[in-house]
Amino acid sequence: MLYLLLLSTAVANITVVLSASKVASPLRSYLYDHWSWGHRLVTCPYCMAHWISAVLLLFMPNLLPELPWATGYFLSIMIIPVPSAAISLGLMTVLRSIKS
Repeated sequence: MLYLLLLSTAVANITVVLSASKVASPLRSYLYDHWSWGHRLVTCPYCMAHWISAVLLLFMPNLLPELPWATGYFLSIMIIPVPSAAISLGLMTVLRSIKS
């Protein structure tokens, strides 16, 4: 359970950096200009969390070892963004309050 929380926190932090920070603003602008649905992917933290989870899970042990690898991998990609979304929402709320 702790592993899931830590991984969800990592996904949330990466998601917030890519979808809301000034650091990744050039990337979002480029995608907006050159790839119509790519911009939506980068500005939607929940959508992005699935992609980030998919990449990170390739380098992690199977979270559901009792299932076949592909099934565990797919279910993990679907599970991790849920707590990650809650963490991202909290982080983005804090960032917005700091900007104000």
